[in-house]
Amino acid sequence: MYWMGIDHHAPYSQITVLDEEGRKLKAGRAFNTRSKVMRFLEGMEDGEKVIESGWSSSPMKDLMEELRLRLPIPLW
Repeated sequence: MYWMGIDHHAPYSQITVLDEEGRKLKAGRAFNTRSKVMRFLEGMEDGEKVIESGWSSSPMKDLMEELRLRLPIPLW
């Protein structure tokens, strides 16, 4: 299991992935296109995700759902 935080911005998102011990597995920016986000998240389908709540978060939430990546809590 791992945890992923997504700080969503208009052109890109800052994504950080931690393991159960809180160690950083991966961190970086991904431009908010389907292909770039998919490439960044490759192999990370089974973790818990939290997206920053805000006016621009909805497109990332929609993309996570389209990619069948679970979001544990609706943030809005």
